[in-house]
Amino acid sequence: MPKTKVEDSCGNVFEDIGFPKAEARALLAKAELVVSMKDMIEGVGWTRAKAAKTIGITQAELSSLFRGEYADISEAQLLSHLMRLGCDIQVTINRPPRAKASKSAFGRTML
Repeated sequence: MPKTKVEDSCGNVFEDIGFPKAEARALLAKAELVVSMKDMIEGVGWTRAKAAKTIGITQAELSSLFRGEYADISEAQLLSHLMRLGCDIQVTINRPPRAKASKSAFGRTML
């Protein structure tokens, strides 16, 4: 049996398959929001119909999201869907690795 070639991931599947770094980050963020939405709906035992009605979209639109068809929906819309489902949202901003100090437009040093 031939050996399967295995490569280490950088931690973002979208970057691993060739998307530019910035686009890969945006795609991963959307994917994580959709997974959170799906986990929340399943965790409370709601049907997709009930969840879709609560969010204000059709069941078909919700199913499309769960199939990964979310290119035409913004992160803000996904966050809004989560809030309509009763989720509290917290945003964490992390500095990029090895960030260098730079001057902002206001003359303050930014890290």
